[in-house]
This record gives sequence, structure tokens and C-alpha cells, in this order.
Amino acid sequence: MDETAVNEVEIRQRHALPGSECWTGADWAEQLADHPDYAEFCDWSLLSGEDWQFLLVNRPEFADHCDWDKLDGRNWTALLLDQPQFADLCDWSLLSGWDWGYLLARNPSFADVCPWGMLGGGDWCSLLEGLPQFADHCDWDKLDGNNWQNLLGTCPGYADRCDWGKLNGNNWSDLLRYQPDFAARCPWKKLTGEDWMNLLANCPEFADRCDWGRLNSLDWVNLLKVQPGFAGKCAWRKLHGNDWMILLKKQPQFAKECDEFNGWSRMNGTELARLLRRQPQFSGKCRWQVLSGSDWATLLSESPGHAANCDWGKLGGEDWSDLLSEQPQFADKCDWASLDGGNWADLLVKRPEFADKCDWSKLNGENWCQLLMTRPEFATRCACWADMDDGGVWKLIRKRPELTPHFPPTRLDGLKDRPEEDSELEDFFDTLPTR
Repeated sequence: MDETAVNEVEIRQRHALPGSECWTGADWAEQLADHPDYAEFCDWSLLSGEDWQFLLVNRPEFADHCDWDKLDGRNWTALLLDQPQFADLCDWSLLSGWDWGYLLARNPSFADVCPWGMLGGGDWCSLLEGLPQFADHCDWDKLDGNNWQNLLGTCPGYADRCDWGKLNGNNWSDLLRYQPDFAARCPWKKLTGEDWMNLLANCPEFADRCDWGRLNSLDWVNLLKVQPGFAGKCAWRKLHGNDWMILLKKQPQFAKECDEFNGWSRMNGTELARLLRRQPQFSGKCRWQVLSGSDWATLLSESPGHAANCDWGKLGGEDWSDLLSEQPQFADKCDWASLDGGNWADLLVKRPEFADKCDWSKLNGENWCQLLMTRPEFATRCACWADMDDGGVWKLIRKRPELTPHFPPTRLDGLKDRPEEDSELEDFFDTLPTR
């Protein structure tokens, strides 16, 4: 096409498709799928392999324009599933084992050109679940324990092909959940405590095979949470404080065992607080003296009914900020002097009604930026405008442009010179009110 003809096409394109000179390959593919008459204006070189895949699935008539070298294995796989007539143009060497497994599972007719050696164990596992006719092509040595577990879980008929030695304890615990008939083949000694926990949680009928001594404290907790009937087998002395907390939150009926095996004394303040939030009936068992200020703030935020037992002197500024944000009724207990500037900023964002208690001199520039973002009504209290760093000022005036007059023009001019935000700042400052 000569230069004059090219210019005419460009002129017609700008008239017919304004803005199309900025379209990407993906834009062209989407537009052509809906408007094939746009083809005369398309710069085909912009389309990537993925763009061609999408376009040819929807508009195979554009195949003559395609640069086939741009398509990778994944593109070919997706294209051939919808448009198998392009198979003669495919460079089959581009397809991975996964691509072949995916393609054959949905269109077995391509088996004649499949290089079976490309498929790995996982690819074979996925393929054979639905297409057992390809089993004679399988290199069974490629399947590892995980592959065999997954395959036999849904297709037990392949058992005679299995190298059982490849399965570890975890594979067996998962396989037996779905195929308990394989129990006779299981080397039970391979199962760890965690494997037994996973198996018995779903298949308690295997309990008579279990070596209970292999279960550690966490295994026991996770098992008893779902199968409390195994309590008679439990090595209770193995349980630590955190184990007791987790178990009693789910199965409070084990409080008697907790008494018998000194579980209460093994729980620290944090564990006791977390337990009481879920099971407040255990307050009589609690050693209140071991709870820290943070523990008390966490507990009372959700369960204020335990306040009578609180040693308020343990709460620091952060604890008070957290607690009063959720339970303002405890304000009369608060040591206001313990709150620093950051604590005040956090608290006043949620509870502006405590402003009359605030020592404003404690707030620095960073604290003020945080507070004013949400509570601009406190601007008249601020004496730290000059202490705010540029990043904080930028974020603050973007969200609260009404606070711009608190900063001198020279400060705002300095922000405009920040190179990392030039374009965004330039657009933003054009929107600020005239001073």
C-alpha cells in the first residue's frame, strides 16, 4: 500500500473510530470480536499471542492475518479446544505436559499427535481420572505418592499399577478417608501423630489401629475438638496452656480434666483472656493476677462483665485507648496521663467525646495528621502544622483540602517540587481553593 493510501486509511480510521489510535492489541481483539468490519483499520502487529487466541476463538475468519509464531503452548491449547481446525498450523513442541493433559481431557481426538513422554505424574493423574483408555500410554514411574493418593481416591481400579512404597503417612491418611478398603495395604507405622489425627477426625473406625503415643499435644487438641469421644485415650499431661485454651473454647465439657491435670495453672493471662471471651462461665477458674493490661483491654472490650476483677493500674496508654474505643463507660477508671500522642489520636478518631480529657501538647505532627484526616473539627486545637512532614501534609490536604489555609504558600510550593508525585500533585493543586 503506497503512502497516499495509508494516509487515507488513517484519516478514515480517525473519523470512523475516534481514539482507536491508542488501542492496544487486547483492545483490538475485543473490538474485532464484536465489530469485524473494523478489520480494515487494524494494525495486526499489535496483537499478542493471547490476543490472537481470544480473537480466533470468536472470529476464526481472521486467521489469514495471524502471526502464528506469537502463540505459546497455553494459547494453542485454549484455541484448539474451540477451533480444532487450526491443528495443522500448530507447533506441537510448544505444548507442555499440563497443556497436553488439559487438551486431551477435553478433546481426546488429539491423542494421535501427543508426545506422551511430556506428561508428568500430575498430568497423568488428572487425565486418567476421566479417560482410562489412555492408561496403556502412561509411564507409571512418574507418579509420586501425592499423585497416587489423588488418583486412587477417585479411581481405585488403578491399584494394581500402584507402587505403594511411594505413599507416605499423610498420603495414607487422606487416601483411607475416601477408600477405606485399602486399609489392608497400609503400613501403619508410617503414620505420624498428625496423620492419625487427620485420619481419625474423619474415620474414627480406624482407632483400634492407632499408636496413640505418636500424637502430640496439638494433635490431641485438634482431634478432640471434632471427636471428643476419644478423651479416654488422651495423654492429658501433654497439653500446654494454649492447648487447653483452644480445646475448652470448643469443648467446655473437658473442664473436669483441666482441673485434674492442672490445666488452669498452665494458661497465661493472654490464654485465659481469650478463653473467657468465648466461655465466660470459667471466670471462677481464672487467676486474674496473671492478666496484663493488654489482656484486660482485650477481654473487657468484648466482655465488660468481668470488670469487677480488673486491676486497672495494669492498663497503659495503648490499653486504655483500645478499651475506651469499644467500651467508653470505663472512662472514670482511666489514668488519662498514661496516654501518649499516638494513643490520643487513635482514641479520638473513634471517640471524639473525650476531647476535653486530652493533653493536646502530647500530639506531634504525625499524630495530628492521623487525627485530622478523620476529625478535621479539631484543627483549631492544632499547634503543630509546621511539624508535619511533607508526606503527611500531602495526604492530609488531599483528603481534607479545607485545611490547606493552615499551610503557608511556600510549604505548598515545596510539595509541588516532589519529583515522585509531580503529575498527581499538579492536577491536585489545580483543584485547591484560591487563597
